[in-house]
Amino acid sequence: MTPSSQNNWLYLVSLLAAVLLAALIGLPEARPGSAPAKPGQEDKVALRPLGLNCEIDRLLEPRFPYLKGDDVLDLQERLRELGYYQGPLDGTYSPATVDSVRRWHRDRGLGDSAVVDGATWESLAGRDATAQHEAPNPPPGEKATLVIDVPKKKLSLYYDGVLFKEYTVATGRSNTPTPVGDWKIVDKGVNWGGGFGTRWLGFNVPWGIYGIHGTDKPWSIGRASSHGCIRMRNRDVEELYRLVPVGTPVKVVGEPVKWSIPRNMGPGSSGREVAILQNRLAQFGLDPGGMDGRLGPNTIKAVMELEHFYGLEPDGTAGPNLQIIMGIR
Repeated sequence: MTPSSQNNWLYLVSLLAAVLLAALIGLPEARPGSAPAKPGQEDKVALRPLGLNCEIDRLLEPRFPYLKGDDVLDLQERLRELGYYQGPLDGTYSPATVDSVRRWHRDRGLGDSAVVDGATWESLAGRDATAQHEAPNPPPGEKATLVIDVPKKKLSLYYDGVLFKEYTVATGRSNTPTPVGDWKIVDKGVNWGGGFGTRWLGFNVPWGIYGIHGTDKPWSIGRASSHGCIRMRNRDVEELYRLVPVGTPVKVVGEPVKWSIPRNMGPGSSGREVAILQNRLAQFGLDPGGMDGRLGPNTIKAVMELEHFYGLEPDGTAGPNLQIIMGIR
């Protein structure tokens, strides 16, 4: 066997071993996806896009190493509220959590299984998950705007600046925060399932896929409990879905999360770091054109104005010196 063929053989053996190892330890399976629904297609069932920042329900089952994650934490929190779990809220599907699930299943006539699936979440939600009511009609010809207050867990719907309705929502946990900024609804979808409830309204956040969706965990509403998306009760998100079209502005307010800031942010830059820059420019009394995480003409102009004020070369690039002056480095 030549060195070249020997290397190829070793590579194939290594690849096969990696595949077998992945199967043994239960790595998550890749899911098919597609682009979000386009305007005019909102009432069709939409496939979940790849790279989604929100949570997707998985089957929870006893295994070793123990499964871990925010979905397990959601489960533990709910079981504790219902008096079935007294262990630590650590997001680990440990034997104590498994035992609580078995007891819940037995008491609800769901067998003796320790597997948490859609039926389990539905039973934990109770009637609140499917409650319906008639939605109001939007004012004719008036422009809708959404304001989401992250600290207060409130979503407010305005028409031409007048408050129309307010909802309690769930927002991102501290380790998976909701993106603060100025966004727009760019797509809508129906009945994704898997933890997304009955409706989806997606934002144009440049560093990930975030949006408003329903939930099969209505007890989480009013808490910081999501992976960054905005959770609503299904009946509320179905109502909101009817009231706001694609293109509706969405202002998410709250304290921007601190991220590692690149040395230079110039024309064409985008991401949460740019949103932080835009927020600080607004605090300096300048107009960056909103907080959309994109360093466009308005933000460049604001950067140049601040550079000129402090005697720096007005090149439109927020470098280390300007970042220090602004307090973001």
